[in-house]
Amino acid sequence: MWYFHIAVAFFQTLLLSKQALLKFSTGQVIDLLSNDVQRLEDEAVKLIFSGAFTSLELVTITVVLLYLIGWQAVMSVLFLCCLVPYFVALSTASAKLRLRTAAESDRRISLMNQVVSGIRAIKTHAWEDAYREKIKSARR
Repeated sequence: MWYFHIAVAFFQTLLLSKQALLKFSTGQVIDLLSNDVQRLEDEAVKLIFSGAFTSLELVTITVVLLYLIGWQAVMSVLFLCCLVPYFVALSTASAKLRLRTAAESDRRISLMNQVVSGIRAIKTHAWEDAYREKIKSARR
């Protein structure tokens, strides 16, 4: 399944113009692709296991629990259904935090890419201390 995600990413990069491709470094592209592929795999697993069969499974389990336990089982199923909005809010907050984390890691990768590509200029002009402070502040 992972090869499908790589094929989609490759097709997307073919659609970009040369100017758009020059704006991104190799490290940024690899970081973005690895994050996106991981998220797609997670979502695909969620979709497969909680897709179309969720309502059928819920009804079947409720009937079996009603037969085995009684009316208390129906109450527990209703309680679990009431928790769905909580889990939706929790996953939305998690997605927002993941986006902030990805933006921060992209900023750090960009800074390190600048340092590595311009190491000769940094050494020539004795800017090591200034860049050391920038890297320390980016790591916080």
